[in-house]
Amino acid sequence: MSFRKRKQSQSESVDLDVLIAVFGQASNYWETQPNILPLVRARFADACRDVSVRPVTGEEFRTAWKQLDPSDQYRIALSVSALEVDIVLGRVPEFSPEGSAATLLIRLVEFSQRLPLLKLDVLQQSDIRLEEFTRHFCADWELPIQGEESAQSEARLREIDFGRLMREAESARDSAEERMAYLRKLQEDEEQTRRPRRGKW
Repeated sequence: MSFRKRKQSQSESVDLDVLIAVFGQASNYWETQPNILPLVRARFADACRDVSVRPVTGEEFRTAWKQLDPSDQYRIALSVSALEVDIVLGRVPEFSPEGSAATLLIRLVEFSQRLPLLKLDVLQQSDIRLEEFTRHFCADWELPIQGEESAQSEARLREIDFGRLMREAESARDSAEERMAYLRKLQEDEEQTRRPRRGKW
């Protein structure tokens, strides 16, 4: 199955909607495959050859793959699917020193491990999370987004970043619990230090 979209020169900024569509289609495709490893490895190797970059060996790819949990592996598969978009493919030589894809593979692994909350089912169920994944990918691959200044892209990613939102929600909850604990302690201290009432003589 091919996810190739219209050609874009390397000097162009990426069409965010095109890339979101690629990732959305790819997420549904990879979910249906019983064994994605050989397919992902073959696509990665083919993409590298398309731009005259030496692919990693099958053993090197499998070794990297085994470091990943299933969610990480699916995110690798999504990233590899994006190599069928020309502007993304054009970045491959830049991220492959000395014409070898070994460094690029490390980049893909590290990217997949940075987004543990963006699991495949989450991306399929939420347009915002799919947009977030796409924006993270663009940032990691140094791809300017069409119609946006870099500051706008950064601000939008921060606004929808699931990890940040979860951390802030957790912090707010912890702060609320700490406030309640502090108030309870104040009340207990007050009860202990309160002077007993005098009875009537």
